[in-house]
Amino acid sequence: EKEKTIVPGNSLILACRSPQQVSTKDNFILRLTEGIQTSALSRGLNLFVPRTVAMIRTPIIDDAHMENLLRDIQEVSHPAGIILDMLYPDEMIRKHILPHIGNLPCVIAGRKSKLPVQTVSLPFMKCADDAARLAMQSGAEEFFIYEDSRNPWGGNAEMCQRLQDLLMKAGFSRKQIHFCDKILTFRQRDAELRDELKEKILSSSHKILVFSSSDYFSETIMNELHEECCFGKRCSLISFGGFECMMTNIPPVTSIVPDARK
Repeated sequence: EKEKTIVPGNSLILACRSPQQVSTKDNFILRLTEGIQTSALSRGLNLFVPRTVAMIRTPIIDDAHMENLLRDIQEVSHPAGIILDMLYPDEMIRKHILPHIGNLPCVIAGRKSKLPVQTVSLPFMKCADDAARLAMQSGAEEFFIYEDSRNPWGGNAEMCQRLQDLLMKAGFSRKQIHFCDKILTFRQRDAELRDELKEKILSSSHKILVFSSSDYFSETIMNELHEECCFGKRCSLISFGGFECMMTNIPPVTSIVPDARK
């Protein structure tokens, strides 16, 4: 079937989650959306937000949702392109969106993809480089790396692996680096990991550095361990993401914070 040719228009379709008030737990998508809106409007584009995106926070994005989204998209007379939320799975985009948009530019915001579309994702390798630099400046002799591979941003596994590789390249041995994956999967496992970390910190004569690739896990560490383990003195914590809740601790938690607006 011959590909449908679409003449670019002046309406950018922004199929991203509905903006909500910035909070300590939910701000990345809002800031990403703010950046998109500011850039689009400065270029003289109109913005069209599909009605269907109001339901994107539901746990499962099913065929019915995607069919409704496609109908919303097809209502736009002169689209300039489509920006899709990172929570739309590749298989759903391939099945419901790509066959019907012809040569219209399509971008997935916030994560990588194997689809023939453009993507904008976080600079995970640069974040790992920054984390390694801070870790080596901390004076720590032992490291705990917690990997959250289920995050929809993707890239957390590669970031944590690069951090481990950089620490080993700097001369630290495998015995000095504890790599823990699959955090935030089972509550019991998370509790066991926190207990293990607590025991190590309290029994150690040297400084320990903790890197968490999820602010959610960092928050539980601070809630459960901060008082006894004295983060900032006996040990240090570097958190990835930038939730405002990380700044409410004393001293504030060192955070790797990508600027979602850019």
